[in-house]
Amino acid sequence: MSAAALAQEIDAAMSQIAEAPMRYPVAEYGTMRLVLPRFPFSIFYRVGNTEIVIVAVAHHKRRPGYWQQRSETG
Repeated sequence: MSAAALAQEIDAAMSQIAEAPMRYPVAEYGTMRLVLPRFPFSIFYRVGNTEIVIVAVAHHKRRPGYWQQRSETG
C-alpha cells in the first residue's frame, strides 16, 4: 500500500469523524479513537464546543501514549 492510499484513508476517516464525532469510542487521555481499517494507525481526537481537534495519527507499533502531552489542555 502506498503513502497516497494512507493519505486517502486518513482523509476519509477525518470526514467520518466530522460527520459524527461521538460515534467512536472514548480512548485514553480524554480523547476519542477511530481505528483505520486498512492501515495500522488510529486517529485520536478531542471534541470541543465548536471544533474537533486531531491530537495524533498514531501507529499501532509505536510506544503507547507517546502523544499524550499533545492532548493536554492548558
